[in-house]
Amino acid sequence: MFAPPASLPKRVDGFWVWAAAAVALLAAIMSRDISRPFCGMHSWAEAHGAWAARVQINYGLAYTKGVFTWAVGRPPPEKPQHYVDHPQLMVLPNAAVMLLLAYG
Repeated sequence: MFAPPASLPKRVDGFWVWAAAAVALLAAIMSRDISRPFCGMHSWAEAHGAWAARVQINYGLAYTKGVFTWAVGRPPPEKPQHYVDHPQLMVLPNAAVMLLLAYG
């Protein structure tokens, strides 16, 4: 029925050597500064999530209605501007952990 082709492609010599070299190079690049302490905000997404969680703690659910709120100041604006372009689920658990650890 089905016959294999007359000439099969030859296996590349040293494939596993090159694959191991690529993995070693990747590990060396990714482990640069691995002993550096993780502190501070390293991206906009991390900073934004922490800020949104602090807003939930500082102003409460009655004010924020459980969504990202661009609220700054004391007292906050009477009608806050909400940010609804991204999923809101992680704000409330982050706020709960921050409140539990007294980090608000």
